Amino acid sequence: MLAQGLEPVTMWDCRLGEAKAHPDGTPFSTEPPVPPCGLRLLWAAQLKGAGFAYGLATQANRMRRALVAAGVSISYNPHQEHDFAVHFLPLDNFTPVVGKRNLLSSTMEMSEPTAPLSAVPALLVVPCAFNKEVLGRTFSGPIEVCPLGVDTETFAFHERKPPGPEEPFRVLFCGNSEDDTKGAQILKAAWRKWRASGRMPANAQLYIKTTGTRALPLQYRVIENGELKGPFAASPSEPHAALPKAEILDNRNLPLAELVELYRSAHVLVSPSMGEGWNLVLCEAMATGLPCIWPAHTAMLDYGSEEIGFPVVDLEKHVFDKAEPNYYGWAPTVPDIITRLEEAYHAYPEALERGRRASARMQGYTWAAAAEKFIAICRRHLP
Repeated sequence: MLAQGLEPVTMWDCRLGEAKAHPDGTPFSTEPPVPPCGLRLLWAAQLKGAGFAYGLATQANRMRRALVAAGVSISYNPHQEHDFAVHFLPLDNFTPVVGKRNLLSSTMEMSEPTAPLSAVPALLVVPCAFNKEVLGRTFSGPIEVCPLGVDTETFAFHERKPPGPEEPFRVLFCGNSEDDTKGAQILKAAWRKWRASGRMPANAQLYIKTTGTRALPLQYRVIENGELKGPFAASPSEPHAALPKAEILDNRNLPLAELVELYRSAHVLVSPSMGEGWNLVLCEAMATGLPCIWPAHTAMLDYGSEEIGFPVVDLEKHVFDKAEPNYYGWAPTVPDIITRLEEAYHAYPEALERGRRASARMQGYTWAAAAEKFIAICRRHLP
């Protein structure tokens, strides 16, 4: 994730004209087709770009490829015959294709919808039980849960070891640090309170990998004891990245290979989000075997447990705007984040074992498995 930087969020729609390539821009393949499984889908609409679109766009592209690999016939021509017109979109971006059986694959991260959907699909597919429970309050049609996937080949297990005496113990955050819902400010507050307590290890380091922002040029900054060191344009493995007790802000555009290396360079990932529909970052980190800390709520309840990481169970309801009391999330508390960080640090061999078990669990969430489940759902709802 986060490799797309400042690419604007746009919507791809099959009704805008004849498709010249796949929605992600890759050319149509000339390879022999996979034996068909009998399911015919119109790929109707999806998002493209960064920010919130990153998860939905990535998931749409991965699911489409996995469905094709499983023998599903996918078309971009709305005038052909199809079993379903498939939309991978936020709830409020959905517009049905007239005359088709429309399937909306969507998600929500927190709270509850304030009104029924303005356009109603024949079938709603969501990635987690939390989404089904919340959306079931206002959507009377069928809702199915189809867990999404993680690229376990790209984000393969990486053998880690405790840092040496001169190496930083890197605590990684990946996400939009300017989005309150992702919890970066909570993590920063926990970090500074931990440091002020005198209990922070001398080699602890906070590394915040955020999306490219318009407020700052793409750069790599190091903040040590409140003093800015940089900006730098070097990689995370450069010597200045080893500063102890530093806070590193990295908002460069990273190609996928460098993102994988960033996961490998870390010792713990903290995902303090106030709500998730899936949490692709957490799944990617888990797949590499990186010990992870996350709040025990929303989508993470479906696949996370104490056995495979460090869930934060002490949560506080957080209303983002008093004028909209139904828009709220669940914030992990600062003391509990610190407790889990200290547990991971002081018993790091055990943390690595939990990371190893997390990687094994993610092997059950491949895109091939997600496509198999998606196909079964579609067949179950055919007339």
